Amino acid sequence: MSRSLDLILDTSRQGIALGIYAEGNIICEKYEPDCRGENLGRLLDSSLSFAEVTLEEIKRVLVTLGPGSFTGLRTGIAFCEGLCFSGSRTLYGVSTLAALRSLSPEDHSA
Repeated sequence: MSRSLDLILDTSRQGIALGIYAEGNIICEKYEPDCRGENLGRLLDSSLSFAEVTLEEIKRVLVTLGPGSFTGLRTGIAFCEGLCFSGSRTLYGVSTLAALRSLSPEDHSA
């Protein structure tokens, strides 16, 4: 039975952060501080290999929309649009600030 996995990509800051998740559980997370857009394919391939999953198992792709580096954002969004072009995956945009805030253990309800 095929799993339904999420791919999350952040290219808004220096370097590239990429994660693969199954129902909120971490399968693989990578951050390469010196990585640039031309290395996105290699980073994705190595992450899929490390996690022992296939691209076909990725059903949702989430990408940061900013604020952040204009060139980095455009590169990340275009890469993710390419992954979703076939229609076999759904693309979602996520605020970079909301994503960073979600890492904080503090209560944000106020």
